[in-house]
Amino acid sequence: MGVSDDIYQKLFNWIYYVLNTVGGYDVPIIESRQNKPAPDGTYIVIDRFVGMGKIGRATKNYPGDASTGDTKITTDYKGTVTIWEIEGDGDYLRELVTTLEKVDVYSTYFVKENIAGQVEGAITPIPRLNNEEWTEQAMLEVNISFADVTTEQSGWIEEVEFINNISHGEE
Repeated sequence: MGVSDDIYQKLFNWIYYVLNTVGGYDVPIIESRQNKPAPDGTYIVIDRFVGMGKIGRATKNYPGDASTGDTKITTDYKGTVTIWEIEGDGDYLRELVTTLEKVDVYSTYFVKENIAGQVEGAITPIPRLNNEEWTEQAMLEVNISFADVTTEQSGWIEEVEFINNISHGEE
């Protein structure tokens, strides 16, 4: 599973929890650019192709696990995800924005998953013409920071044997 897949799944889980589990709605959530018919009524689209840029790589060695000598490598990514509410006026998106400020939801779906979300702009209504009728839709851009943590098993050097003496040029 790549970084984009991982972020998509985390965002899907957050949106599903907020709207369908807590909110009690039955809102379909789909990924963008799929070759399937659109759901009937209002639905949410997560832009599947997230442009995530690597913003650093910090290596940390955790010597507390003396049995393995593993090294944990953290790679940080940052990007913007677009979430659409199709055939809706942005009410569902407003609920998502509100939950970014709630500690319980933020801790469950962001902090625990090494992801941070922040909305800088407003929900933007973008109605579109569809077969000579206007269809309501709204867009929300969420800035995402994501930490991908992997473990490298390097092990320990258990024994070193010296055969010759080491000198500094004078004998």
